Amino acid sequence: MNFIQFWQQVWLLIKPFWLSNKRYVALLWLVIILSCAIFEVYMSVRLTEWNGGFYNSLQNYDQRKFFTLLVSGSIIMLLFVFATIFTYYSSSILEIQWRKWLTEYYLQAWVKSRSYYFSEFIQNNQDNPDQRISDDVHQFVNLTIKILITSFRSIISLGSFLVILWRFSGNFIFNISTHSFFIPGYMVWLALLYAGIGTYITFKIGNPLIKLNYQQQCYEANFRYNLVRIREHSQQIAAYKAAAIESQHATRDFNHIVDNFMQVLRRNFKINMFNYTYGQISTIIPTLISAGRYFARKITLGDMMQINSAFARVQFAIAFLIYMYADIATWRAVMNRLSDFMHLMDESAKIVVPPIYHHELSLLVVKNLSIYNPAGNILVNNLSFEVSRAEHLLFVGKTGVGKSSLFKALNGLWPYASGVISERNGSKSLFIAQRPYLPLLNLKEAICYPLVNNLPSDTAIKELMIDCELDALIEKLYTSGDWNKMLSIGEQQKIIFCRVLINKPDIVYLDESSSALDRATELKLYNLLHAQLPQLAILTISHNNQLRQLHKKIITIA
Repeated sequence: MNFIQFWQQVWLLIKPFWLSNKRYVALLWLVIILSCAIFEVYMSVRLTEWNGGFYNSLQNYDQRKFFTLLVSGSIIMLLFVFATIFTYYSSSILEIQWRKWLTEYYLQAWVKSRSYYFSEFIQNNQDNPDQRISDDVHQFVNLTIKILITSFRSIISLGSFLVILWRFSGNFIFNISTHSFFIPGYMVWLALLYAGIGTYITFKIGNPLIKLNYQQQCYEANFRYNLVRIREHSQQIAAYKAAAIESQHATRDFNHIVDNFMQVLRRNFKINMFNYTYGQISTIIPTLISAGRYFARKITLGDMMQINSAFARVQFAIAFLIYMYADIATWRAVMNRLSDFMHLMDESAKIVVPPIYHHELSLLVVKNLSIYNPAGNILVNNLSFEVSRAEHLLFVGKTGVGKSSLFKALNGLWPYASGVISERNGSKSLFIAQRPYLPLLNLKEAICYPLVNNLPSDTAIKELMIDCELDALIEKLYTSGDWNKMLSIGEQQKIIFCRVLINKPDIVYLDESSSALDRATELKLYNLLHAQLPQLAILTISHNNQLRQLHKKIITIA
C-alpha cells in the first residue's frame, strides 16, 4: 500500500462520522483537545525557560531567586498537569461519542445489507465479522485520536523548541585546508539528522508488525469464537464424550495465538532495544556537544539545561513515530480489518436473490422456479405452484434434494435461484427454519418474537401456552435467559407454534418445525393452527407421513 492509498483508507474510515450530523459537537471537542495540546506545549516552553533560570540561580548561589522560581515553577507544573488531565477527559468524551456513532453505523450497515446472513455465501469471507464491530471499532477510534493528538503536539513542539534550540546552538566552525566554514544552528540540524536516521531504522525493523498484529487479532477472534461454540454445544459434546477432542481443538487454536505472539514479542524486543538505546543516547548527545561551550564559559548551566531540554523536545517531535510505532502498527492492522469488513458488506450487498413481486391475486404464485446449489448444480427445476388462503401444502422428498433451499428462496434468502415469485400485496409471511431461534429476552418476548409492540396480554399468552402444552413454563414468563440452551428441542418447537398463533401471519413456512414432537402433539398443534387461524396458508416440509392427512396438496421434490 503506497502513501496515497494509505490516506485514502484512513479517510474512508473516518469520513462517515466526521461528515455526519454529529460532526459539529465532535469538532467542538476536537478544538478543545487541540487547544489543550497547544497550551501543554506552551507550558513546556515556559518550563524549559524556567529550567534555565532555576539552574542559573543554583550556579550563582542566588537563594532569593531560587525560592521565587520554585513558586513560579510549581504554578507552571500545576497548569501543565491540569491541561494534561483535561486533554485526557476531552479526548475520552470524543472517543466514546465517535465509537458509539460508528458502532451504530456499522451495525446498521451490517443488518441493512444483511451481511450477517449473506456473508456466508462469499468465498474467503472475513473471520468473525461481528467482532470487527465490537473490537476493532473501539481500537480504531482510540488509536486514531491518540495518534492525532500526539502528532499535533509534536508539530507544535517542533516549531516552538526549534527556536530555542537555534538560539542556543551557536555556529559550528571548522576548517578545510585554508578555508573556514561554519554551520549556523548546528544542533538543530544534528537533531533532525539523528531523528531521521532513528525513524528510518525503526520502520525497517518494525514493518512486519503490521501483518503480525493483523494475524494476532484473527487468531484471538477464532479462539474466542471456538470457546463460545463449545459453550453453546456443551450438551452435544458431553453426550459424545468428546471433551478431549474439543480441548485439543481449542489448544490448537490457542497455540496459533502463542506462536504468533512470540513473533510479535521478538519483533517488539528488537524495536524496544533500539528505542531504549536511541533514547539514552539522545540524552547524552546535547550535553556532550554543548559541554565545550559551557567550559569555555560561553553559556551558563541554565543555558545548557535549556539546550538539553530543547534538543530532547525537537528530537522527540521529529521521531515520535519511533516511540509510537507499536501503536501505529496496531492501528494499521485494525484499519486493514475494518476495510476488509466494509468490503465484505459491499460484496454482501451485491448478492442478488430472485425478486419477490407483489400483486392482488393469490397469496403466493411461483412460476418456473429453479434452485441451484453453490456449485451451480440444479436441485429444483422449473417448479410452479400457487397458494391461496387457508391452503395447506406439504413438500416431501429425500434429504438434500433442496426443500429447505426452496423455502429460503421463497423468502428471499437463497441467491442461487431463478424464476418468478409473487406475493399478495400487504400479505404477511413467517418463515420458521429447521433450527428454532429464541432471542435472549424474557420468555414472553421470546415467544412473541419478532413482534415487539402491542404484545398480547399475559392472560392471552398463558392460554396459548396451555394450548401448546407449555404449562410448566408459565411461571417463567418474565424470566430472561438463553432459552435455546435452557429448553429442550421439543419445548422450543412448541414455542414456535405459539409464536405463529401470536404473530398471525397470512402464510407460514414450517421447515421440519415439529420433527422433535411426538405424533399426537404434532397433530394437536397443527389442528390448533387450523382452528385458531382458519385463513392461514401453511407450507410444510416434513418426512412424517402422518402430516399428509392435514395438507390438501403434496409436492414431491425429487
